[in-house]
Amino acid sequence: MEALELKLVNTFPFKWKEMPVAFATNPYLQYYELNKYVATFRTMKDNLETACKDSAVTVALGKLIDTGIKIFPHEMNRAITIRLGDYVIPDDLQRILDTPHLASILNNLNPTCLDILKGIVHPVLGPSSSDAQHTAAIIALLVHVGIIVDENGNKYDNWQDYEYQMWGRESDSFADCRIQFQVSNGDGKKAQTAYMKIKNQIKTVRIDKDTSNKSHVEITKKLGVAESYGCYPLSDKFANTEFPNCFSHINGFAKSPIEAIELACKYQSTYFYNDELNSVVWSFWRQIQSGFSLYNIQITDKLMYELASLVQRVFKTNYAFKEAIDAAFKEWNAARGVVTDKKREEAAYGPALIQMYKSCGGTEQIPRSMLQEYVSTDILQSVTYCLIDYIDEARIYYV
Repeated sequence: MEALELKLVNTFPFKWKEMPVAFATNPYLQYYELNKYVATFRTMKDNLETACKDSAVTVALGKLIDTGIKIFPHEMNRAITIRLGDYVIPDDLQRILDTPHLASILNNLNPTCLDILKGIVHPVLGPSSSDAQHTAAIIALLVHVGIIVDENGNKYDNWQDYEYQMWGRESDSFADCRIQFQVSNGDGKKAQTAYMKIKNQIKTVRIDKDTSNKSHVEITKKLGVAESYGCYPLSDKFANTEFPNCFSHINGFAKSPIEAIELACKYQSTYFYNDELNSVVWSFWRQIQSGFSLYNIQITDKLMYELASLVQRVFKTNYAFKEAIDAAFKEWNAARGVVTDKKREEAAYGPALIQMYKSCGGTEQIPRSMLQEYVSTDILQSVTYCLIDYIDEARIYYV
């Protein structure tokens, strides 16, 4: 690979420039909640009073009152005891049974998390599913093999006669079933954020001492590694606020293996301790860790130092590096005549950083495969297009 011609007056080996520490103690720690129990509760009276004071709520409620609408008890959903063998799943509404999903539930079985079934009681078909067909299948399997037993520990005679609760009402219209399905799958519901998801998983392990779910234990271990390097996920309240060593890109953290998280947090806290932990750091360390481990190549402290120095001296911040690669990706595609709506390519960050490192004279061992990614050759024109050739190091990406 030919040497990269840097437009800045920077030559390899790059030297990392130490910066004064902005804060002796991370100011976010006073708000951090994933290592403590919040022992406060709100009553329904508190919530009702809050709702009644909100102008948008009172306006919406007033409009309903003006319509003269009345909701009778028989029109409301309630818990109905059904015979499991009578529960039918309409193919016109429900997806096919996902057996890998069933296996996943069984591998992480928690009896307290088995949901109530949902549907309507149709006058002809009987209990008809609008959601939770997989829960119904799990219940049937557990009764069938004798894991779910009666209060005396005896196996039930058959799963068909087992009684279970369904949330719904009597109706002769499958429109009600479809509306239930939409609501159960998010229509009209406030979606759970990525932060709230890991918060509940982690507190289940840390506060409630429940280690029955493997995925909850795993994400808690990952957070423990991040915390050991002084890196913390931002709560939704502070998602748009910058704190040093803190991150709001929860999905990038959650999908990274624990080895990559350790590398990313070590890199961040050692060299970019005054900056937020940008999502690109998860991306390129996930790719570097994967590429190196595939060929059993060690990621040395020297390599980490030199990569950090390269980013700092050429781009100043990880955010600016990300913006530079995104711009280069767009120009690289244009040069090859590739038409795409993609504005960025997350998988390019790691290979681009490693290729820059080698092009600038880096001497640490690198997987050859990472030097071949995002390199395209036009055989007819005898032209090779390398993504990193389109990086504009002189452009100011970060203000």
